[in-house]
Amino acid sequence: MSDIDQNLYEFLMKNSKDENAVRDKLRNEGLNFRFDKLKENANYENAIKLRYMLINYELKNIKQKFEQKGITFVVLKGISLAQRLYKNPCNRYFGDIDLLVASKDLYKATKIMEILGYRTEGETDEESLNYYLQQMYRELHLMPFYKKVAGSVEIIIELHMDIVSLWMFRIDTQLTECILDRRKIENDIPVMDEYDTIIFQILHLFKHYIAEMTAGFVNGVIENKVSLKGLHEIALLVDKYIDILDEKQFSDRVVEFRATEEVRLIKAWLLKVYPDLGKIKNLSVHDKKADCIADHFCGAIRNVDIKRLLLDDSQKVASEIIFFLQKGAPSLKCYKSDVRITPKEQAESCGYLDGDRGKTGSPFGTRKVYGTIGKEVDYTAKFWFTWDNTYLWFHVIVKHFNPVFHQYINDDLMISDNSQEFVRLFFDTANRKQGEPYVCALIIKPKYNSEGKIDIYVHKNINGNLGKEIVHRTEYVSKIDISDEGYFLQIGLKWDIIPLIPKIGIEIILDVLVSTEELEITWQNASYNGWYNIGEYGKIVLQE
Repeated sequence: MSDIDQNLYEFLMKNSKDENAVRDKLRNEGLNFRFDKLKENANYENAIKLRYMLINYELKNIKQKFEQKGITFVVLKGISLAQRLYKNPCNRYFGDIDLLVASKDLYKATKIMEILGYRTEGETDEESLNYYLQQMYRELHLMPFYKKVAGSVEIIIELHMDIVSLWMFRIDTQLTECILDRRKIENDIPVMDEYDTIIFQILHLFKHYIAEMTAGFVNGVIENKVSLKGLHEIALLVDKYIDILDEKQFSDRVVEFRATEEVRLIKAWLLKVYPDLGKIKNLSVHDKKADCIADHFCGAIRNVDIKRLLLDDSQKVASEIIFFLQKGAPSLKCYKSDVRITPKEQAESCGYLDGDRGKTGSPFGTRKVYGTIGKEVDYTAKFWFTWDNTYLWFHVIVKHFNPVFHQYINDDLMISDNSQEFVRLFFDTANRKQGEPYVCALIIKPKYNSEGKIDIYVHKNINGNLGKEIVHRTEYVSKIDISDEGYFLQIGLKWDIIPLIPKIGIEIILDVLVSTEELEITWQNASYNGWYNIGEYGKIVLQE
């Protein structure tokens, strides 16, 4: 057992005081082979050794074919960590092979996978891939490729274009090319260099923690914790390379990855869990924030002790993180609908949406959350809320030349039609019980009725896009004025459909999304899917 392994075991024992629970935790996290006392039986060890050999063989075939076609790549995570950190690499279990390739090589890479006998459920024609690469909501990898070898062992390959999700980290889309240019060859496998590997593993840990937690906001089921295995392998990497890392080069590389907040937080955690990593204090980081979802979450997570993030009840921890995220939520005043207000009060009640890239330095625009990466935001919106005892009133002025509205045909098509102008209001339900959604949304769609006049149709989402229901016309009143320059929409929503109880002083946590046929922009949430990010909504406060 190494000093780093010993540090972890002692930390877990100190904070758990139950050796069986500690051993179970290590086994469940796949760290059992780091500790002699947790060795598995011989049959299991032989099975994973065979699997490792088969994966290694497949990887060499892929490498040979890629090199023949001039495709540069690196192996991420799994097998590269196994060879760098484990005395017996086959003891480090991993589910798939992750390959990072440049966007320009993606089509060639998919064709090679098919030639080698791999199948996938995703579209791999050149036109579909080019369209996919231009979308903000693209995930960091394509649909997995599958192949069975040796009769029953399934090999899974994932082709990555980005190291993490663009919408969560706002990384530069050119970062992949830089990483590939710096790659190293170790054990005949192309891998990231030491700096990139450490920073990538840090981002990868936060990517999983944030994505899994926020996905739980949809249905109220949150069970994930910070990955103990992920944290420990970062510690092992730092311990291995700390003496050869150049402080300035590391700091510059962190800025290049836009990972300042993530690296600072990991440093704090490592110093708490691993006393033998004291040298990490020497790795300073420039103060340069990326203003992205991951950064904001790190700011909130910093308020929760690492032992609780690793061991405590996930639902309780998530509620605390949301609390810290929402602490600084931008606030608008919501006046009673029959009250005459001053110009100053009016200014305090209005919110604005635009796509100005200069405000945050985001490559997508201030709050552009859906659409083509290079598409300029060509519309703006101004909105405000008012209220009475029956309705919450939403007013929005959208400036967009020649707005597009479709014909209403039936409810099913109305719900699925997002290729026109519409507004989506997201509400934090304030419910934090296990199994009950944290958020609901109301989608407001103007459409032409059978008489050729514009009607307002509303449907509600609960449990994400799985729960869709039509809101009956008795539950709202509305009007819309349309011109060549945009539209002015006003809608009164009965409190029961949100559902909230109106009361002076109450704070309503919410967000506003305004969509055209090509783009979606939001008031506050910087994610491509508002369900994922209730911690970043704004709020309105009911006034007299």
